Amino acid sequence: MLCLPYRLGGYGFAPPCLNYRIDVGAHARKMASKQFYRCDLYWPEAKLAIEYDSDAEHLGSRNAANDSSRRNALDALGIDVISVTTLQIASRVEVEKIANHIGKRLGKRMQYKEPSFSVANLKLRTELLRRLEPGVKVSA
Repeated sequence: MLCLPYRLGGYGFAPPCLNYRIDVGAHARKMASKQFYRCDLYWPEAKLAIEYDSDAEHLGSRNAANDSSRRNALDALGIDVISVTTLQIASRVEVEKIANHIGKRLGKRMQYKEPSFSVANLKLRTELLRRLEPGVKVSA
């Protein structure tokens, strides 16, 4: 959704690196519990990471503590981390907020035209979410 062209309902961003390994240097080790982390999506030139916090893997206080420690360590490395949940992805408003933040960090101006973008975006989001998270209701 983030990288597909506007005409298909995407935001047209350059593809990120997937499961990108980030080594924790000595100066950030005080904040880290590991020697390296893997980011779900990562744009190295912008030092921007997107982490998908799924319901299956990120619920509970222990997981929340691990996620917080991870974000703190990545922040110490100068990496901006955006955490995204299933409910955020299901909301067009929330996805647009996230996309606008990504666009600013990547230096990409959002140029989609309404209403054709909204129609294509809703169709794309419905199809993707149907495949990724069965049962999640897509909101306009």
